[in-house]
Amino acid sequence: KHDRDSLLSVVKAHAVVDCGCAKGMVGSDTLHEHDTLLRNQHGLKTCVDHEKSGTNFQFGNETCQKSEGEAEVPSGVAGHSAVYDFSVLPGGVPFLFAKPQLKAVKARLDFGNDTIYIPDIDKSIVLPEGPTGHYLLPLCDFPVDGFQAVTSPKIKGDGVTVFMSESRT
Repeated sequence: KHDRDSLLSVVKAHAVVDCGCAKGMVGSDTLHEHDTLLRNQHGLKTCVDHEKSGTNFQFGNETCQKSEGEAEVPSGVAGHSAVYDFSVLPGGVPFLFAKPQLKAVKARLDFGNDTIYIPDIDKSIVLPEGPTGHYLLPLCDFPVDGFQAVTSPKIKGDGVTVFMSESRT
């Protein structure tokens, strides 16, 4: 059994790839820690809309939680700037990158090679495994020139916006 602190230390700056999750979500404690990391290391910040609260989430262990709002999280995926939307729940739930977000980027999981392929940016990303065996999607693989939002995103879908701002070598 894994305790919350050891799980969060391993998944810091990553989202758990969760094909069974109906909506991207994150705990308020996890979001606060990630926001601090974004501010200190990248000069970015998350934006939480508390007006979009009150969505009920039911989990496999029969517990229910009500969301506290919706967060827009600036992220980096394979050297591209992105913004991911997550419902904010109380506590320390790690970032969960949900099925609608995976579908929005047309993700193809390759279990043989432990990678995820995103065709619209033509990138395969190696996915490390967390202590529970879940794949982890890096959230801070920014372009070398930093986060860059442009007016016409390359991918725009359910909870995901990815910009064509790659500038990695």
